[in-house]
Amino acid sequence: MVQKIVVIDTCALMNQNTLKFISKSNISLFYVFEESLQELKKLQSNGKFLDKLKIASKLLNFLNKKNKLILVNSSATTHADAAILSRVHDGAIKKDMLIITDDKNLARDLLKTKTCKSVNYRNIYIKKVDEFGDLIDTLAYFGKQKYVKEGIKIQSSKTIINTSIPEENDKIKLLSKEKEIDIILPQSLVQGGEGKIYFHEDLAIKIFHSNKLTKEKVEKVKFLFNKNMSIPNVATVNGIILNETNEIVGYSMNKFHGKTLERVLLTLKDSHDAKEIAKNILVTLNKLHKKNILMGDINPNNILVNTNNQICLIDIDSYQIGNYPCYVFKEEFLPPEFSGENIGTYLRDISNEYFPISILLFKILMNGKHPYDQRQSDKTLSERIETLDFKYSIDGKELENTPKGIWNTLWNQLPEYLRFHFYKAFTQNEKRYTCEFWLKLLKNL
Repeated sequence: MVQKIVVIDTCALMNQNTLKFISKSNISLFYVFEESLQELKKLQSNGKFLDKLKIASKLLNFLNKKNKLILVNSSATTHADAAILSRVHDGAIKKDMLIITDDKNLARDLLKTKTCKSVNYRNIYIKKVDEFGDLIDTLAYFGKQKYVKEGIKIQSSKTIINTSIPEENDKIKLLSKEKEIDIILPQSLVQGGEGKIYFHEDLAIKIFHSNKLTKEKVEKVKFLFNKNMSIPNVATVNGIILNETNEIVGYSMNKFHGKTLERVLLTLKDSHDAKEIAKNILVTLNKLHKKNILMGDINPNNILVNTNNQICLIDIDSYQIGNYPCYVFKEEFLPPEFSGENIGTYLRDISNEYFPISILLFKILMNGKHPYDQRQSDKTLSERIETLDFKYSIDGKELENTPKGIWNTLWNQLPEYLRFHFYKAFTQNEKRYTCEFWLKLLKNL
């Protein structure tokens, strides 16, 4: 078994949450650089750090009493961050490293070392401790700085394929891993922006509109089919659809019996049902994120819900997977850093996804109401999102432009801790919360 070195940086030493973590952790040793102790000593002359220094002292005393503290001497520098970065180049070659830091700049610098090809690193984990005393990704917690796009700009020709698109009563060929069969298309009962959906036995078949059938789309469908993914509660590709000239025009997936979340929200009144639906969506999105997959086009029409509150995420052909981007989006879920931009020209960062997830969660718990809806405003919804113009207060008091009707009452029925984090998510763009974070909050709801 590879031994792991656990390092706590200066900022994390002064965080009460770090003390919660080490108090319940079974980690045997924690490494602290002497440069961090020197930095703490320098802060003693600054009165505003008094409370934080008390936390650091309590934390260090706890580790010392439990014989879990190892002080690391690095004479090469007087700064703790530089010392940690220097030792990463030494220690990470032989051992995995877990670095607990609240410093997003240090986290970004450490992330760069992970991509260094000149040294054969083992794993480097960059974490911070949340308010529950659990480890979370530091950069995922901080998310994006306001109005900064860190996604990768991409070039896309979107070349349309000129071929015949099957319609009702036309014959298609279904090519799956097990078999190849001919099917006569039944009547289409569902039509979306990208294509039509047909149902055949236990399958749902999506055939793209002629103006959406691009070379990039076909390559992505083939990639998804060959990848042979199986993700619970996600309608993954299990077959390729060919037209009469054997050209790819769509794909098949397992059929899921349910209504779109958009329709469910029209009549959703039971708070228990709302919580269960929200939790099931967050669990599934979290599974995607762990596989480095972004749903991309997050909106209630791309989520199906059955009578038992089980869910299914659909339209996997629009997900961002690998270097295949998500070209589509709904304006009401667009992160403010992409306002006025064609988000389809970017490979998105995971924190770009956290913002629309927060909007979706708010809508589920607030009977379908969008967080940036207002009583009256000269701004469009997109402009209100861009300026983070959120009209609900943490203390529950009705503001001038809080939407009329039951909405402030519903807002006040949410626990204060949930109102607090919604407020942060919708007024401070750097506060992007992960699926795991929201799930922990919902457990107490």
